[in-house]
Amino acid sequence: VENSPTTEMRGFPPEKPIRAEDLHSTDDRRRRWALQHISELCKTQKISRGSGQVTVLPRKMKDLDNLRVCNEHGDSTLSEFLHDTSTDAFLVMHRGEIVTEQYFNGMRPCTPHLIWSCTKSIAAGVVANLLEEDNADFTRKTKITDHVPELKNSGYAGCTIEHLLNMQSSVAYQFGHDPVNILRHKSGNECGRHYRSAEMYPKIAGDDHPGQYAFLQSLDVDERLNPPGSKFCYKDSDTAVLSWVCERFTGKRFVDLISEMIWSQLGAEHDGSIVCGPQGACTPAAGGSITLRDFARWGQMHLQLGSWNGKQIVPAEFIEGVAGFREPLVFGEGLAPPEGFFPDNTTY
Repeated sequence: VENSPTTEMRGFPPEKPIRAEDLHSTDDRRRRWALQHISELCKTQKISRGSGQVTVLPRKMKDLDNLRVCNEHGDSTLSEFLHDTSTDAFLVMHRGEIVTEQYFNGMRPCTPHLIWSCTKSIAAGVVANLLEEDNADFTRKTKITDHVPELKNSGYAGCTIEHLLNMQSSVAYQFGHDPVNILRHKSGNECGRHYRSAEMYPKIAGDDHPGQYAFLQSLDVDERLNPPGSKFCYKDSDTAVLSWVCERFTGKRFVDLISEMIWSQLGAEHDGSIVCGPQGACTPAAGGSITLRDFARWGQMHLQLGSWNGKQIVPAEFIEGVAGFREPLVFGEGLAPPEGFFPDNTTY
């Protein structure tokens, strides 16, 4: 089902060129176009689907448009909700079958869309597979500096793979979605500097890191989080360091590890992509783009505890560990999540 693309960019080229910073534009049309065309705005690497057959997703279509949906403003129909939330594409699978699939704002079944931090979860599947290999040089307790000695003088000294998987490193990393902080230079805003160093956003005066690897080496210890493993704080940099460790351990680009271990095993319809910067460093925390149906395949595989088409793509024990995690997280002063961050307002 394809709805009328009422807000797509009509006519090309537009009067004002679209750039990567339009990912945060207040103009809906510009932002939506950027989210669906990231490979035209940034350098990207291909996440290969391989040469295998496409896995067919069964369909049992239903009209859900009038389904009532509760939200912060009360309730509405599903159709109204999708419109009000500027949704570009929407798909629901029930018991392994697609029951609704809708596209808006110029998006199509073949259109890759930036998935932001969901890229982290795909990246975690690579780490899980490497841990499953039971190699003494790559365990949860392995110090990351064993593979990336360049980080010995950074805030990552003393951190293990497990610390990074749990986002319990001790580095200072201010995370935020405020476009002003991300796109402009602001002292202490590591998130903005990170993505400008990775060339996901354009560099500005004051940026002095030639690439993501150099930026990661520049991060200092946040004493509120010290020692590593004691407190949780959401950081894109932890995922970026994990990818660097995986690259050093395997001798392969992280994007190739995603392709080999995850994407080529799904029977995906399309290749994906991931933003990359200098030295081929990809952005595994937020730079992935994939199509909607392939996202559904990935999600259904996780519902099946990593099993897909008779193959174990992600270790079941790893997925069970994530789903069953109930250890309370200790937040440092000023680091607690906002109220409502967790569905039941608990801190685990």
